[in-house]
Amino acid sequence: MLPRRREEAIAGEAMSNGAERAATQVIDAAVKLHMALGPGLLESTYTSAHLRRAGLKVDRERWVTFEYDGMTFTNELRIDLIAMTL
Repeated sequence: MLPRRREEAIAGEAMSNGAERAATQVIDAAVKLHMALGPGLLESTYTSAHLRRAGLKVDRERWVTFEYDGMTFTNELRIDLIAMTL
């Protein structure tokens, strides 16, 4: 799932149950790993393997196309990490 449009986020729309569950799992996994290993490690240490163990599908460094203000931006945004519920 890609981030919602800014206007939707500002309007305070609730996330879908799947997005909420994925966000909670990502945060829980990050806190657990941070508490166990401490700060200052590379991003890769905190990501894929641990999130997969938490039951999430992980996609790294995906180029995406998006639209803004009537313009289309093709492959101009790279998402570092996308975590989705299975």
